[in-house]
Amino acid sequence: MCVLNRIDRLHLALAALQSASRLAGRVEHAETALRKALAAQHEHVRRIADDLSEARDWVWPERSVPEVASEASDSRRALSDFQSVRF
Repeated sequence: MCVLNRIDRLHLALAALQSASRLAGRVEHAETALRKALAAQHEHVRRIADDLSEARDWVWPERSVPEVASEASDSRRALSDFQSVRF
């Protein structure tokens, strides 16, 4: 029961939003959506005694490992993309 043990991706996302001090005051909509999803998950666990399949069966998506030569340029591009995002 990942949800009751707080080891699911919804709790992880909520914790990340709450610990990102520079996002303070700008994450209410996301926090509300996460809390609603968690409430639905908790209700299901209390009724069925098992996580919803979307929590129970979720896995990290596969990702390919970039070539060593292009890894540095990929990192620079990702950093540049991240720095251009306005929260």
